Amino acid sequence: HAAAHLRRGGVYLQFSSTSATQPAATPGSYAICKAGVEHALKIAAIEWGGEGIRFLGIAPGIIFTPLTEFITNTEVERTVESVTPLGRMVTLADVAATARYLVSDECFETGQVFPLSGGALLTRALGPDEFVFNIDSAPPAQG
Repeated sequence: HAAAHLRRGGVYLQFSSTSATQPAATPGSYAICKAGVEHALKIAAIEWGGEGIRFLGIAPGIIFTPLTEFITNTEVERTVESVTPLGRMVTLADVAATARYLVSDECFETGQVFPLSGGALLTRALGPDEFVFNIDSAPPAQG
């Protein structure tokens, strides 16, 4: 639906998550939805490439936002940093810089989802015992 409103040279940028490709201790429904988003993006890139419209995605690893404040930051941050080759978590500035490049004319790509994890995908996903949740601010369970 979005492509119908874009012109030649337009870019549709979708956000996904590393959990779409790396099974982790995140809710399964979240990971499955993100995997579906990534697949739909690839199909759209094929369907609309002839019109000069690009479809791209960014899949950050764990990043602290208001949506993830239910995770006790210091414990998770320490664990993520220990399994990330670049030694730190993804920041909002990292996401913004990646997005700027992907929507620029310098980027000649479509149908791809770019992981943004500092190399964490090269190691391992966090296990359920490595997440420390603040139950008082956790989102409601989905079933």
